[in-house]
Amino acid sequence: KGDAPVDIEISRWLSTGTWRDASSEAEYLVSESERGIAIGIPAHGVRVLLLDAPNNHPDLAAELARLHTAARSNPR
Repeated sequence: KGDAPVDIEISRWLSTGTWRDASSEAEYLVSESERGIAIGIPAHGVRVLLLDAPNNHPDLAAELARLHTAARSNPR
């Protein structure tokens, strides 16, 4: 939400499949060989990308399980 637009690349813990921009309906295909999404964020804006499928990235699944276990053993 800065004063200038920014281009980013998302590649960490990204499941394969077709991701969809919630506003523009633009689609981004993530495959085993293309594991990233390059996207521009407008000044003072946000982008929300949706994957209408279950997570299929094993490292993300492991991290989510670790966080869930930690949260259950340390309730606030």
